[in-house]
Amino acid sequence: KQFGKPWDLELQIINGLGKELWVRVQGKPEMLEGECKRIFGTIQDIDLQKRTKLALESSENKYHAFFDISPVGIAINRHSDGKFIDGNTALYNMIGYTEEEYRSLKHHDVTPVNFDEMEAFHRKSLTLLGRYGPYEKIYIHKDGHEVNVLLNGIKFESIDGEEQVYSAIQDITDMYKKELELKQAKSQAEEANLAKSEFLANMSHEIRTPLNGVIGFTDLILKTKLDETQKQYLGIVNQSATALLSIINDILDFSKIEAGRLELEIEKCDLFEIGSQAADIITFQIQDKRLEMLLNIAPDLPQFIWTDAIRLKQVLFNLLSNAAKFTEKGEIELKIYAISDAGKEFINFRFEVRDTGIGINENKLDKIFEAFVQEDGSVTKKYGGTGLGLTISNKILALMGSKLHVNSKIGQGSLFYFDLKLKTEDSGFTNFEKIDFIKKVLIVDDNKNNRTILRQMLLLKKIHSDEAANGIEALHFLAEGNHYDLILMDYHMPVMDGLETSKKIRQNYFTDSASLPILLLSSSADDESVIKVSKEIGITARMIKPIKMHQLFKSLSQLALIGVDKVEVKVTTSIFEERLRILIAEDGMVNMLLAKTVVERIAPNAVVIEAINGLEAVEFCKQQMPDFILMDIQMPEMNGYEATREIRNIPTNKPVIIVALTAGIVKGEKEKCMEIGMDDFVSKPFAEETIALLFEKYLVRNQTVNEIVNKLSVNEQLLHFDFSNVKKYLGNNQALVNQFFGLTKTELNKSMLILEEAVINKDLQQLRNTGHKLKGTALTASLNALSNIVIKYSEMTSFDQQIAEKILVDLKRETELVLVLINKLGL
Repeated sequence: KQFGKPWDLELQIINGLGKELWVRVQGKPEMLEGECKRIFGTIQDIDLQKRTKLALESSENKYHAFFDISPVGIAINRHSDGKFIDGNTALYNMIGYTEEEYRSLKHHDVTPVNFDEMEAFHRKSLTLLGRYGPYEKIYIHKDGHEVNVLLNGIKFESIDGEEQVYSAIQDITDMYKKELELKQAKSQAEEANLAKSEFLANMSHEIRTPLNGVIGFTDLILKTKLDETQKQYLGIVNQSATALLSIINDILDFSKIEAGRLELEIEKCDLFEIGSQAADIITFQIQDKRLEMLLNIAPDLPQFIWTDAIRLKQVLFNLLSNAAKFTEKGEIELKIYAISDAGKEFINFRFEVRDTGIGINENKLDKIFEAFVQEDGSVTKKYGGTGLGLTISNKILALMGSKLHVNSKIGQGSLFYFDLKLKTEDSGFTNFEKIDFIKKVLIVDDNKNNRTILRQMLLLKKIHSDEAANGIEALHFLAEGNHYDLILMDYHMPVMDGLETSKKIRQNYFTDSASLPILLLSSSADDESVIKVSKEIGITARMIKPIKMHQLFKSLSQLALIGVDKVEVKVTTSIFEERLRILIAEDGMVNMLLAKTVVERIAPNAVVIEAINGLEAVEFCKQQMPDFILMDIQMPEMNGYEATREIRNIPTNKPVIIVALTAGIVKGEKEKCMEIGMDDFVSKPFAEETIALLFEKYLVRNQTVNEIVNKLSVNEQLLHFDFSNVKKYLGNNQALVNQFFGLTKTELNKSMLILEEAVINKDLQQLRNTGHKLKGTALTASLNALSNIVIKYSEMTSFDQQIAEKILVDLKRETELVLVLINKLGL
């Protein structure tokens, strides 16, 4: 009306039904003399279109709100040329451009050239799949610094048909830096760990190398003629060096545990032997303190278990060493028994180490299991130690599915124990040689626990016993007319010691006292006065404590042979036809001397060549290839690995055996030696027998028995066959002598056939029975070396094909040799 112009309005009305509708009203006024007389118009229903438009506007508003406030950068660009169409605030902040500046850029303007190939790949992905990413790349900020981003994108077609790309862009610069820092930290940690491992390996090598000389030479000396005191002292040196070696291994174990690389090697092993060896190793520690060591293994336990014997002994040794360290008087007991049915295949064993030492404060029991920590500082200063033992033990037990427990009170000693569920096998451990002639035994010992252990052992063979707590009680038992087949006599007792008691028994109580066996039980064999008096008063035999069941029964079974000299003989003879050339590559003077001494003992005719490094070894091989090389690994100028590679590349028609000789114990070292061309691997410290077996394995020649016999000296022949000893009880009756050796030769030949058949048939019982019988024949005929070989059959508790065959080979060779010696004497 005011303007007289047509109009077009969108209005919301309410129809007659009360419903709100959107309509479009269009009109045109008819103006007469400046006034509107009539309106011509239309009303159109646009409700659906209007509501759709409003919904779209609302959606767009929400999109723009999200688009703008999103913490993730969002970009829209043309697919054809990468020109930016739109972006959000997060993106502008990320790359440093204003909205206006941004819209003038293309995608490649903010992307480094070195990403061109990656960009091409993702453009292709967009074309084929309609999407790309996620992938990481770099944007160049307006000020030039790099921004690490993570991109995802999808392709859309706009209303006007243009292909556009919508991208979500996340700034991961901080994350990338942290990841890079973590990678660098990980790399540094790995390098540090590698350096630590290399240091420990080198340290182990450097310490083990001189230990090889100590252990090796004491081992050689122990095989020479020594009196009992010298043998005991050297045995202690050897054991101490071995214990030191064990400590070094413990340090490496701790490193392996910390790195999670300690692994168990489960194998069949002798439970009783594990207990015996664990107890033996602390004997030296407790001698000066005059402590009693008790080994209490339940007699009803099976002999064999499946476990990692080395690790189990390591735990027991740690516990026993601690007990010895913190105990000034009293006793230490290692007890092993079943806490579940002992007749089943899998048994729950309990291992206990009890002492009567200083004890531990109850509120500090948990602290002792922490690494490098002991119960208190003063204890550490007084008793020493790093505090690693219990930590290592607990972590080893964790791998075995167990853990250490402790009960202790100050001044009342401690009890450490752990439980293990292990697979078992019983081999008839108690089937020792017959000892039926022993019906009753008198046990004389001031330690009640020790008496109980001995009584339980004897009851296993149905041998009854009386117990005397001291020498006076023992004399009372005898004075009352009690008859005994044997007396087990402890040496260290108050008031009247074992020697004095034995002397009075011999003098006063038995008319047949000379025939009553007395076994003296002592903690050491190094007291010459004890040895002298023992011989003077007629002590039948002496046993070192703690007493092991197998050791006890073996001693009892030999009582019938008391009076017959039995010498354990280890014979090494030259078995090689020609003069072998043995090259020893070793940079350590002590280890060179040891290796050379061992080689010359095994092969007296060998020519030994010394090389102080790998370079010298290679140069010698170029001139003349030896028959055998003992190759140290760590040497100056050229190590053992490099030298072996060089030697294997030398053209030759003569094969050479190369054996690694190393103090390193890093896992995989043996495999590495094999890979580069070595034939075998020996870890230091090594024993003479180890090298002898290698020579026998690789260098045995076809040499006749007659040739071997002809090379034996008179003394060496006596080690195989001592005819003079047989004549002591056969006399000069030549007919009797001929008859005796005729039967001996028949028995030897017959036994060999039976043993060979038993090995083929894997008949353990036949091996044991025939071995036992042949051992008796050998002892009677003074075939000492043969006796030492065949006894291995009689003592076998389970059949092992490889061992059985090895014994048979040795036995055949020895049988042939003694038959030649017997025939040489015309017998």
